[in-house]
Amino acid sequence: MIAGIQRTVDPSVAAIALADVKAYLRITDSDSDAILTSRIEEATDIVEHDTGRALIDQTYRAVYDGIGCQREFILPRPPIQSITTLEYRDTDGAWQELSSALYDLDTDREPGLVRIRSGSIPTVSSTIKPSYKITYVAGYGAASTDIPAGLRSALLVIIAAMHDDCDESRIERVINPIVARYRVPRMTLPRNMAGAV
Repeated sequence: MIAGIQRTVDPSVAAIALADVKAYLRITDSDSDAILTSRIEEATDIVEHDTGRALIDQTYRAVYDGIGCQREFILPRPPIQSITTLEYRDTDGAWQELSSALYDLDTDREPGLVRIRSGSIPTVSSTIKPSYKITYVAGYGAASTDIPAGLRSALLVIIAAMHDDCDESRIERVINPIVARYRVPRMTLPRNMAGAV
């Protein structure tokens, strides 16, 4: 069971370029650049939250409290690009990194799934609760142009609605049909998303 998830490395670029937003809104001056940059961040948060996805590549660390012989772990915020490290708590309670040759990553599944191969981890002492930490990269790519056109459209529509001072309920009604096909099945996550990482 997932105990917590935390973003450890933020995206290196915005999910949509300021120049693209200004072209969409037909703004030619730079007077509103700071406000528009802030709105790009807000719109990105809305789309990522609403769809359950990571748009631009970013790194997460998920912590799992194992149940018995649990060997499969769901990775939130697809699309999943890669696993940086997979660690488990050994019989002494110390964290050990598991070789990438000993687990499989299913990136086609949404949300992503990691399967630890049978016999890859020594039996854990009954006095130590099985725990795992998985650090991974999620997102469509390192550039805003890697994001699917529908999600880019949703970002522009949200920013335009914010620019027109629309209320949140109207923004939700407008973007709902656009992002509906991108939504990932919801996972049950703990209230404290940061968890004990």
